[in-house]
Amino acid sequence: MRPVPIVFQTALDDENVRVRALEAGADDLLTKPVPATLLKTRVRTLIELHRHRAANVARTRYDLVLDTIGEGVLTLDDDDHVVEANRAARALLGLPRDPLARVHLPEHIARHWKVIRGQAGRDSDARLVYTTVDGTMATAIDWTSRTLTDGDHAEPHPGTTRPVD
Repeated sequence: MRPVPIVFQTALDDENVRVRALEAGADDLLTKPVPATLLKTRVRTLIELHRHRAANVARTRYDLVLDTIGEGVLTLDDDDHVVEANRAARALLGLPRDPLARVHLPEHIARHWKVIRGQAGRDSDARLVYTTVDGTMATAIDWTSRTLTDGDHAEPHPGTTRPVD
């Protein structure tokens, strides 16, 4: 994906010229005379579209990596609701596959699991041993929790935008 949009300008107002320009790789084609405000607006829109596409590609890659690793990875909001969970986390904790299902992690764990040893918390590391509430299964979990701040991201979260000058 190229980082700069390609905008053709032409004096010809012909459909064949437009088609050929787009087939040649143009992102847009404007017929002369082009007011500066229109050109600036079109370029700004094309740059924003490129950013969204790049963010979507990056997010797809990120999701693919998370779903292929064996460790469970969760993202929680400030109220401890699951925002994201990879395949391993969903399987381990019995979380629903529906990304829109609103799950409060402490309540979910308390309903299904009982901590035998260890204590998990925000911004902590722990080795936890859980058992199912009915005692039929036990598992050990290495817990790592970190609070992310805005400064932790070099780029905005996929789906966010920055103003274009």
